[in-house]
Amino acid sequence: MATPGGTLSGVLASLDRPGFTDGGLKNWSPAPYLSVLRCYREHCEKEVARVNRNLNGLSDDDKACLVNKPEEQVKRLEEAVAANGIVLDKLIELLEKASEEFVAAASANVHAAVPVGTKPVQMLLQALVREWSAEGLQERKVCHDKLLAALDEHSKQGSIDAYRVVVPGSSVGRLAFEVQSR
Repeated sequence: MATPGGTLSGVLASLDRPGFTDGGLKNWSPAPYLSVLRCYREHCEKEVARVNRNLNGLSDDDKACLVNKPEEQVKRLEEAVAANGIVLDKLIELLEKASEEFVAAASANVHAAVPVGTKPVQMLLQALVREWSAEGLQERKVCHDKLLAALDEHSKQGSIDAYRVVVPGSSVGRLAFEVQSR
């Protein structure tokens, strides 16, 4: 899909719903999201250190009951944090580009809702896995297949080009992508 003007602000400006204006997204700024994403890595590193300390502080009897050795569990956790870091670095890069666009077009009266804590980042990562990875396929199939089958059935009544489909609450866009791909 081509973007109007080839920019994120062009896409946002083209949306016709409350909160959007002809100059971009009203009352929104990427800056608070950049801050939360950057802080998340530090939070994860502290969490890995906490888990490492707790697992290695267990008695030998307790360690023997674990499914994985503490060092193996910590290594897996570090690998997962590193994998998430790659995704988050890309998001940060994209938001920095968006931030440059918004700074150029922003008014002096921007009141962005600042995300608090690490939960929004965790929810975003979970949504990305659920909607775009092989690991999320089973969960997607439960809901998406039913919706797409209903859409296919409905579209049999006429040309699919005659329909416009709204996909509210489509999280990180997989369902909207699947609908558009049909």
